[in-house]
Amino acid sequence: IRLTPGLEGWPPPALASLGQLGVLLSGLLVVLTWTTIVFVSVLTHEMGHALAARAYGYSAVVRLSWLGGHTTPAVKGRLPSNRDIGITAAGPGASLLLTALAGCAVLLLRELPPSGLTHFVRYLFMANVLWTALNLLPVMPLDGGRLAMQFGRKLLGRNGVLASQVLAFTICAALVVLGWKTGQFFLVLIFAMFGFQALSLVQAIL
Repeated sequence: IRLTPGLEGWPPPALASLGQLGVLLSGLLVVLTWTTIVFVSVLTHEMGHALAARAYGYSAVVRLSWLGGHTTPAVKGRLPSNRDIGITAAGPGASLLLTALAGCAVLLLRELPPSGLTHFVRYLFMANVLWTALNLLPVMPLDGGRLAMQFGRKLLGRNGVLASQVLAFTICAALVVLGWKTGQFFLVLIFAMFGFQALSLVQAIL
């Protein structure tokens, strides 16, 4: 078995000694590990939104799905702009906190031999760096897109909202091209949908 860089110590010796059964069990362990990483990461993010809503006096419902999650504050009418910004920003804030904690764990464990634990904290860190960076893109329905639209509305009113959606469409178009050239067709599909949504909002404003 030849291991790619970064996977030293995998599969665990106890599983590697079991032959084909060990390969199957190690594969199931990888799936379980990534399921745990995604669940913890998404739940932490959504709890950031929910706790911020509670801090403003609203109850909140958290829904988790296969593509992520969604937190809905129990509000009658429209959220005040400042509270909307605070609740929206709290999700990425919670993700950044989890990223920092995972990064500290990576540093604390760097002298240990490779193991399931060291792989877990490293990939937890990497997943949250990528997810948080993606989520902060100024593209609806990502948190970065909601923040961009709210700040645009506060600063420039209708023109600010329009500018935020033009920016979102431009970013989506660039990522669709990038995804197509690199063969990342899931990226193409997701940002094509987001770009169509941004374009629809631009047309509605105009």
